[in-house]
Amino acid sequence: MNINEKKINTAIIIIAFVLLIFYEFAKDFIEYYKYIDEIFCLFIIVRMFYTIAITKKSKIDKNDLIIIILIFIFVSLGVIGNFFYKLQESQYVIIDIFSCTRIFLLFVGLHYVDYDMEQCKRHMEAIIKAFTIFIFIFAIVNLFFNIGMQYDQRFELNSYMFIYNNPGTLVIVILCFIGILQLDGKKNINYIIMLNISMILTLRALGIAMVGAYIILNYFMCNGKKMSGKAIMFLIAVIFILGIKEISYYFMNPNTARSQLVQKSILIANDHFPFGTGFGTYGSDVTRKSYSQLYHDYLIDKVYGLSENKTSFITDNYWPMIIAQFGFIGLLIILGVFYNIYKYIQKRVNMKNKISIYYILIYIIISSTAAQLLAHPYGVLVFLVLDFIVKYKEEYNYGEMSKYVEEEWNMIYKIKHKVEVLINRMKDNKLKNKKMEE
Repeated sequence: MNINEKKINTAIIIIAFVLLIFYEFAKDFIEYYKYIDEIFCLFIIVRMFYTIAITKKSKIDKNDLIIIILIFIFVSLGVIGNFFYKLQESQYVIIDIFSCTRIFLLFVGLHYVDYDMEQCKRHMEAIIKAFTIFIFIFAIVNLFFNIGMQYDQRFELNSYMFIYNNPGTLVIVILCFIGILQLDGKKNINYIIMLNISMILTLRALGIAMVGAYIILNYFMCNGKKMSGKAIMFLIAVIFILGIKEISYYFMNPNTARSQLVQKSILIANDHFPFGTGFGTYGSDVTRKSYSQLYHDYLIDKVYGLSENKTSFITDNYWPMIIAQFGFIGLLIILGVFYNIYKYIQKRVNMKNKISIYYILIYIIISSTAAQLLAHPYGVLVFLVLDFIVKYKEEYNYGEMSKYVEEEWNMIYKIKHKVEVLINRMKDNKLKNKKMEE
């Protein structure tokens, strides 16, 4: 890859990072801004296939190849469901195909985009630090005054959402910020503390749980310690305890939208065994625009937040969407995709990036039970940050150090060569002098 191409890739990654941070805030004011995530995903996916299939500059990783094959089977399975049951129009099927698969293809595609890690990190850190100061200041002010940044009240306190439409989005953005800053945790500790405090002030169980997860991960990993099975179980238990109130409300109460989505998804998968109902038929964002007949058939339209006129909770689950639309086979395929993502990441974990990696992976797993991060624009931001962190080497300036070592070695080699030439000349002169004396 030439230098100009690498610079262009670096600029695209940085610009995408900034645009995705402001996605929810800007999409209502700027025309076509809502397509930023889709444009970026398409660019990366096309670039991947061009690099591997056309130019053949890179060989595809084994785990990446398995992910692509599994996604192909997954899409085929969904299309068969659409063909059999005909519950959704073709245009919405196509939209949902891209929505359900883009995150995984983005994750694979980013592996084949070469960009300047040092420059990306420098710019990202500068943006994050400036943004963190504003987030923290307004978080404190929001506690005492109504400045238009509160979502609701919990524990007699104003919950905090900053410039976004809800506190959950702010949690995602803060999580990505902490993941990048943690790569140089000691240097950035003050900013990380401000972000953790701001996350607590969202007053969301998931945000508070992620603060607990961050503290525990640092305790076990900051000195190169490995997390034992007991430590992992302890971490899961802490997160569960911190979120028990919301877990019991949303999933143990049979009348809530999330609970209904879970229960009915299993019934639908059994009734439409083995393929499921197909793309765009249950729990996906397109069912807001083209309301699915399934909601009427299974009386889901009677549940608050899932009715045809009020669809605010339709995408509040990820796994029920997978189970209903693609059956239990589709569920196994997606679990296989996750397993190969984990295997790919495991091969690249090092002392510098492991806390950030596990921190973000924990969030992805937990959030998939309560929201559709994996089919949401901010999921694109999370996986962009995850790829950057995975690529991050143990030494920040590893590439530059390698360059300097190579330059020094070349210099030593040249000096050595000159010394050898000089010694040979001296030997030749001695031989000439001897011959002349004889």
